[in-house]
Amino acid sequence: RDELRRAWVSFEVQGIASAARWDGLAAFVRIQSTRTLKQVTSVEDRCFICSRRVSAIEALDAVRGHWSIENELHWVLDVAFRDDDCRVRAGNAAANFSAVRQLALSLLKQRTEAKSGIKNRRLRAGWSEEFLLKTIGVSAETPSI
Repeated sequence: RDELRRAWVSFEVQGIASAARWDGLAAFVRIQSTRTLKQVTSVEDRCFICSRRVSAIEALDAVRGHWSIENELHWVLDVAFRDDDCRVRAGNAAANFSAVRQLALSLLKQRTEAKSGIKNRRLRAGWSEEFLLKTIGVSAETPSI
């Protein structure tokens, strides 16, 4: 895949009629992505608003960084927790399960002494009560309830 991204930034926000709707508006950003995959080229334009003056390089980095975080989190949740396969739908259960998964992911990421991926750390926490207790920050000497 071949990809080219270009950015344009405009600080001319005063002449835009709807600019007053966005408090603190400082810039408009346009990102153009040109992708070529297997000799097929596509062009995509995306527009953003900013609350501070940014350079074109900063805008490109911010947009790419945002989606990188989103994609990495989703990928880990799907691979390690099979998030996409969850069929919990009743009431607040889906939101509750999502919050618990994200908490578990955060705790597992903190276990850096375990030289394995998140999926394997999760499995290890299921197999080893000692590893599980260390992961959730409970001392093994703490009496259970």
